Amino acid sequence: MCIIIDNNVAHSVFISGNKQYRNIHNNIFDLKKTKIKVVCGGKLRREYETNRKILRMILQLDKAGKAKIYKDSLIDGIELQIINNEKYISNDPHILALAKASNARILCTSDVDLQSDFTNKYLIDKPRGKVYKNKSHDHLFTKLCR
Repeated sequence: MCIIIDNNVAHSVFISGNKQYRNIHNNIFDLKKTKIKVVCGGKLRREYETNRKILRMILQLDKAGKAKIYKDSLIDGIELQIINNEKYISNDPHILALAKASNARILCTSDVDLQSDFTNKYLIDKPRGKVYKNKSHDHLFTKLCR
């Protein structure tokens, strides 16, 4: 199963050890235990580039088989289709495009508008998107790691 880590929580998930995201961090970086892959590409990958530590971690995860980096051109193309054809409320059509390309159905974010878009069945469906906001949502992550 794939997960998208929005840039607005990436530092908390990957670097700071924020207790709200500790379980997700541990499961991502435990190379033996989890079946979760972090996905990125397009604008999200470019956002990660603004923080070298995060980008370095994504590259390390990719080498370890724990991340998948999609070609920017693929994600950007799907994003353009969403911009032209879909009704969304967030300013993150690139996240929706990444979900469609990767079939990632779990998103870790604190962006309320993006949470609404990601759980909108008309934007993300079959299966529906789920949002991991904080440690109270560990049950979403735990189910995937069995």
